Amino acid sequence: MKKNGFTLIEIIAVIVIIGIVMLIAVPAVINYTRNSNQSVYANNIGSFMEQAKLLYGEKQYGPYMDEDEIMLVPISLIETTKGDNKRSPYGSFIKEQSYIIIERKGKSVYYYASAVDTMSWGLVTKREDEINNDVIEKISSTEIYPINSLYNCSADNYVLKTSTIYNFKGTNYSPVEYRPYGENKCSKQLPIIVLGKRS
Repeated sequence: MKKNGFTLIEIIAVIVIIGIVMLIAVPAVINYTRNSNQSVYANNIGSFMEQAKLLYGEKQYGPYMDEDEIMLVPISLIETTKGDNKRSPYGSFIKEQSYIIIERKGKSVYYYASAVDTMSWGLVTKREDEINNDVIEKISSTEIYPINSLYNCSADNYVLKTSTIYNFKGTNYSPVEYRPYGENKCSKQLPIIVLGKRS
């Protein structure tokens, strides 16, 4: 006489096989998703940097900097054609701590990025040729100096804190100029800050 259904041993065997498959598949899916998100993050930062290079080159951010100065350009001011510039794949960018750094060293100009989002994913002072999914990682927001620590607001206008120190690659800088881009109001958006070397 033929029995219908499965035996207890058959059911246990199927559960064990499903468990093994899950142990293999779940980490692979998690890694794939993380790598994909890191790649999107890096590509977005690369897009911000390319746009900042273009606009700096066209003097949209004002005149070129003097030698040995740096410029901080908040990514919240940079419009790209690649979607929402307020969010990373993980969360919203912290606008005060997400910016492109433009360095004029002698006659050459170099580009770097620092950014962090609300889920603490980001990168700290990475040169344009270093930006890829490997440099996107969990970071502490204290690793990136906030732009709004370089100025105060007075009657909704920017007032630079010229004695404030900003350390970039082991050299101390202080703000020497702000450049509004768009609506010139502290309550509306961040300025572009130019910093000079401290002697």
